[in-house]
Amino acid sequence: MRIRILILLWFWFLAGNQVFSQTSRGLAGTNSIERNFLHTHYQQAYAEMPSMLSLWKHSSWAFIEGQYTQGKGAFRHPQKYRQTTGLTLSTESLYRLEKTQWTFYGKFDYGNKKADSVMHNLSYTLPDNGSPYYFLIKKAGSWNIQKYHFKVSASNQLPGRKLSLGFKLRYNSDLSYRKVDTRNAQTALTMSAVLSATYLIKPEQMFSIGFKIFRKKTEPSLHNKYQHSTQDLTYNIYINTGMGSYLKNINSGITIRETQPGISVQWVKDTERKYWSLHYQLDFGRESWENRNINAVEVENTISRYHYTRHALSLASIRYFPKAYLSSHLKLERLQGNGETWNENIQTFLENYLTRLNKARLSSELYFPEAWITKVGLHLAYDATRNTDKNYGYKLQFSTLTMETDIAFVQPVQDHKLSATFKGGYRKNLHLMHNPYSAHENLYTEWIAYPVMSYLTADGPDASICLGFETPVQQKNILQWEIQSIYRQATRINSQHLASIRKGDDFLQWYTRLRIYF
Repeated sequence: MRIRILILLWFWFLAGNQVFSQTSRGLAGTNSIERNFLHTHYQQAYAEMPSMLSLWKHSSWAFIEGQYTQGKGAFRHPQKYRQTTGLTLSTESLYRLEKTQWTFYGKFDYGNKKADSVMHNLSYTLPDNGSPYYFLIKKAGSWNIQKYHFKVSASNQLPGRKLSLGFKLRYNSDLSYRKVDTRNAQTALTMSAVLSATYLIKPEQMFSIGFKIFRKKTEPSLHNKYQHSTQDLTYNIYINTGMGSYLKNINSGITIRETQPGISVQWVKDTERKYWSLHYQLDFGRESWENRNINAVEVENTISRYHYTRHALSLASIRYFPKAYLSSHLKLERLQGNGETWNENIQTFLENYLTRLNKARLSSELYFPEAWITKVGLHLAYDATRNTDKNYGYKLQFSTLTMETDIAFVQPVQDHKLSATFKGGYRKNLHLMHNPYSAHENLYTEWIAYPVMSYLTADGPDASICLGFETPVQQKNILQWEIQSIYRQATRINSQHLASIRKGDDFLQWYTRLRIYF
């Protein structure tokens, strides 16, 4: 099934890029739909290789933005919020310095939100690297979340215009505060840097190579406001180390460290008629949970560790023709991870957890910047997960396919522009195999595995609508306002035992954002 889906994605990608004859031009971002595409195109083809900034030929931008969001519903991941409200303030710019060969990109985000009814999760942010490790507790809680995210990239094209050098720096500070007993005041600091070089092989072809280093340090601070009986499982604190495997009674002095060196290469062909970008990224990651209360040199203070390898291959293209252009993007990602826990009896690490994650994303969007129908798009997303806990023989496998289509309209009204984007899709579970074996009555299986699987494997539609208004301000500036709602519903529950959701459950989230371009 996976091979057939990947073949389908590839042929769709190629077919979509053979439809039209083209005429090249740099994109100017004449309306909100096209400006959003420029942001997306930068992230897909330029963001990971900062030296590529020197070759950006489209319009620059700079904006400040405020966004408010609110969401509520029963169709949600049970370890995430049932209800949330939040505010985000952002500023972003891409700018080429006149009379020099320097190009810069920068972005800063500040966010503050509240999350309610977070279940069986005392770390709030679940790992995105396949790691099984996080604090868990039976008692649900509410959280206050703050973030400060900063990143900057710069590129310089050296004399002769054959070689460009670039760097990217990122610094994130994420603060999470659980407001009910048991408390957690958690700080996560993330720093990463990328150095890259781009060489112009021919006037229309270039090759790039980049090196990345990533470091993350998280320090939870756990405490009970009130005394609780250890016989009551409601307030017991655990460190999840697999599927059914966990550590107990380690409630303080934990530091979580993650490092991730990586290397990437990119080939680009940019002609009068088309743009192609092929990018490959290889990351080697290590996450360790360390007990600061262990100070003796002869005693191992790492209680668990996780190693992973991630491969990511992406192909982006733009085909130009007189009054339109076709953008396509294909991304394939594979992650393999292994978890180990320290065994005091035999004084060594024992491997107990294996994970394999596969993802495929394909999008094709046809833009008509000067027409009333400004964009039509098709999107596919495939996800496959395979996890094993060796302690219990626990096996979990599932895969899903999401299909979406969207259409966008822009209508000028004197000096103003009205826009509307409609999107609809459906998520379908393709495969599910869930066998806890000897962990079938384990607290992890009952609290987390079955409830989470009922959400992750549920079938159902999604729909969104985004309405926008933009107007010029003092000729050079643009004021852009949007309101967006996203709706999801569960129409079939494929994992019904101890399910956290029921057929017909839904989730509604809406955003309103105000952005000023200058």
